[in-house]
Amino acid sequence: MQAHRFLQRCAHAAFACITLFAMSAAAKADDLPPYMAPIAGRTAASASEVATGNVLALNTMMFELYGNAAAIFQKNILSKHPIILGLFSGAGGRFILYRPGMAPLEAPQVPIAYQLLKSAGHSTMAISEVVGPYLDNPADQSWRGAMLAYRSRMQSALDGLDATPMPPEWRDNTRAVLANNAAFMDDCLAKGVITFAALEKFGKQQAPYLARNIAWAAQTQVGHWMSVIADWKNMLGAAWDKDLCGQQHHLCRAPEQHPVQCARTVLRPRGHQRPPAPDRDDLVHDNAGRHDGVADPHHRRSLGGSAVLRQLSPDGL
Repeated sequence: MQAHRFLQRCAHAAFACITLFAMSAAAKADDLPPYMAPIAGRTAASASEVATGNVLALNTMMFELYGNAAAIFQKNILSKHPIILGLFSGAGGRFILYRPGMAPLEAPQVPIAYQLLKSAGHSTMAISEVVGPYLDNPADQSWRGAMLAYRSRMQSALDGLDATPMPPEWRDNTRAVLANNAAFMDDCLAKGVITFAALEKFGKQQAPYLARNIAWAAQTQVGHWMSVIADWKNMLGAAWDKDLCGQQHHLCRAPEQHPVQCARTVLRPRGHQRPPAPDRDDLVHDNAGRHDGVADPHHRRSLGGSAVLRQLSPDGL
């Protein structure tokens, strides 16, 4: 009997020791060194903060659900209908034809002359960005470094212009744009000041040359894509006039509408449409009347009921 009580007392004592040891170890683990406080300090959140976070999380998860659904929609559409996807790019855009059961077909790039004309036009815009903040302020010479660097780049473009693949008339007009740019920069650098009067005179001088470059670039770009669309229309045959543009969907009721306006289906899985920007190629139009006055009649002609899917994404389309 005494031996049993002795064993009980030993067991109680051992249990008490183990408990005290565990509590001591936990206490030491919680005592972090001071240098860990900025990243491992205790945090506290109110009930309101937790509740607000739970509600806002619904919106965050919505985008994941949208993305999953969009992937399914895209797979279903591409498996049943021919789709033409128009994408913006600095090279004049990209058009890709998706046909059910076939590999995507990407159209040839817009002729390089488009980019050359566009680059020359943008060079004048770039100069205005350099000089704008320093007009009639001779005390501030911080613009000189940027202008000298761009003046050197301008000369390189002028020196090699004859080797660029453009019609002679386009090349001569582009040479005038670049030469006027160089002359304006030389004048500003020599005088050490950028006057508003000089900038205004420069803008008026460049206007007719830039207008011609813009017109030629637009004709090159639009003519190229109209040719591509016409070829694809012939390739698709009867499929061109059915599917997404059939009567069931009522997507293309106006025959005079631009082909890229044909499909009103817009997928927005990851972002929203961005506002217009000067450097974006205007290939996908929301207003059919915007181009009623263009010189190229092919830009306005009807191309039938092609299905063109506009996919808006953060990377530019």
